[in-house]
This record gives sequence, C-alpha cells and structure tokens, in this order.
Amino acid sequence: MKQFVSFRQEKQPKRRKKDMLEEYDIDKLNPRPNPYIRKNKSNITIRLDDEVLEYFKSLSEDLDIPYQTLINSFLKDCAKNKRQLVWSKSS
Repeated sequence: MKQFVSFRQEKQPKRRKKDMLEEYDIDKLNPRPNPYIRKNKSNITIRLDDEVLEYFKSLSEDLDIPYQTLINSFLKDCAKNKRQLVWSKSS
C-alpha cells in the first residue's frame, strides 16, 4: 500500500530532538525590549458630531494623512501645550 504525502510535508526540514532543550532557563535568555514597538495607543470609542468628523476627514484628504492620525495629532498638541477650553453654559 502506497502512502501519499502532501507537497508541503515533503519539503519541510526534519527536526532533530537534540536541537531542542527540554527546559529553558529564563534567567539566561537575556531579555531586551523590542526596538520596533511603538508607544502604546489605546483603542477607544468616541462620539463626535458629524460636522467635526467631516472637517477632519476633508482636512486629512488635503494633507494626505489618515483622519484618525490627524485627530490624534490635534489632541496631542492640546495635551502637550496644556490648552484649556473656555466653557460657558448657554442660558
């Protein structure tokens, strides 16, 4: 009886057990931070007025950058410069 082997299985290199350790000593692994990771960003849900969203979308098309990046840049600038909103309640 002939056994069929798929092409992928045929081309995979054979793994040798002696190359793999049973256990690894984590203290000897010398962990280091990944230099390719960007600063963390949080996924949130935010409700914006339609005209605000349309403004940022049209501005992002003019500048050729994603609108979410543009909104983040505006908010980052506000936080960096500690901008305060002057809020007055309407009568």
